[in-house]
Amino acid sequence: MKSIKEILSSDSLNHTAVFKKNGLQKGHANFKKLLPMHLQSCVLFIFVRNEVLKIAFSSTSASSEYNKFYAKDNLEFLKNSQELARMLNLESIIKCEGYTPRANLLTYIKIPKLRVIESSKGTFPIILKDKKLRALMERYKELVLHNLRINEELDKE
Repeated sequence: MKSIKEILSSDSLNHTAVFKKNGLQKGHANFKKLLPMHLQSCVLFIFVRNEVLKIAFSSTSASSEYNKFYAKDNLEFLKNSQELARMLNLESIIKCEGYTPRANLLTYIKIPKLRVIESSKGTFPIILKDKKLRALMERYKELVLHNLRINEELDKE
């Protein structure tokens, strides 16, 4: 008996009518090579719907960058090189569009609050005579005291 992995990876599925769409999506993966490297790493998948080539990106910044700078160029490139478009099954494309799937929009990373440990406690004397250096050291002393207050607030939580 074949396992699910063997069934889904077999070549016979690519020729059936049911899985023809998935086979085309695998062909569209070569379209990814037309993108710059930093966008290639953000591509999740590529598919065609209603003669629009849709590229799913892992971040909204990548999708907006693609839509703003690369979508028109890629469409013109496909229109000019009909042989490549035929090879990728993209002859009927009228528009290229990047988007971010809703599932990726809902994820977020909670950034932990950072504790800054100051051993001086802001009690050091400033004995500099140069006005610029003295002002910088006073600013540094204020930052030390500010970090101490933040650490006290974190301790209360």
